[in-house]
Amino acid sequence: MAQQNIDLGSYPNDPTADAIRTAFAKTQNNFTELFSNASNTAVASINRVAAPGITVTPSSGIGNLTISANIACVQVHTSTLSIGRDANGTTDATITASSQVLFVDLPQITSFGTQTGITAAGSTQGTATLIGKSINVIGTATAGTGVVLPSTTGARIFIVNTGASTVNVYPNSGAQINALGTNNPYTLATSAKMEFISTSTTQWYTTT
Repeated sequence: MAQQNIDLGSYPNDPTADAIRTAFAKTQNNFTELFSNASNTAVASINRVAAPGITVTPSSGIGNLTISANIACVQVHTSTLSIGRDANGTTDATITASSQVLFVDLPQITSFGTQTGITAAGSTQGTATLIGKSINVIGTATAGTGVVLPSTTGARIFIVNTGASTVNVYPNSGAQINALGTNNPYTLATSAKMEFISTSTTQWYTTT
């Protein structure tokens, strides 16, 4: 249906204009047409054609997002994050083809508070349980399981192991604890507790 325009006449109270009932009938018909074509579905595209626009996918790396764009051009600038068309980004990036990928490195923020009843998991850094509170109490631990520290700077994280087995405390990917070497775990015995301090995104220290 084409839009139904209301005849307002040439001046106030013009007898040749649409009557009130006629004007509101046109208004109702216009709204009916709009609502009949409206949809509650999510936006499928921001392009001129029905095709995927921007897709955001969590990557396997800690604190990373992969953003795929299928639009003519995307220019991104940030003063705080690392972005780029590969994992080694800077502060500016331009995407000009749907085959290109925009990497955004989002540092994980450690929140204040306490998390109890944590279950240590996995047998490697990539499968260990990620922790992010300032105080963390491990309640369940079996031999060889672990937890992993977040990627952050200037954080102080306290870990208590009340589980039945020793727990491997891993640094975030690419980091190290004390001088243990990159990605190697710190061993936290059962009934032990330790505070971990991050001086950068690649270095953690334990306190004594």
